[in-house]
Amino acid sequence: MAQAVAREVAGAKAPRVMPGAVAHAVSMAGAAMARLTGKPPLIPRGGLYFVESHAVPDASRARAELGWAATPFETGLPLALAHFRVQGWI
Repeated sequence: MAQAVAREVAGAKAPRVMPGAVAHAVSMAGAAMARLTGKPPLIPRGGLYFVESHAVPDASRARAELGWAATPFETGLPLALAHFRVQGWI
């Protein structure tokens, strides 16, 4: 997703991906610091586990009960970027 945005937005760059072992080390160190400082960690352990779980959302109930239909990424990205430009966010 970040690479697609970087292709469409002048000056935008997709961030590099942090290796899993590094993310776990940062998460553990952040948790220790959070206990001392009372500030939230940069990478919360639960968030890291969620990202690693490759969870796939299930929208079947929204489709069945509301008639909802997902917008394909290729269609939604330009719409979202146009909105962000109007808002002055990019």
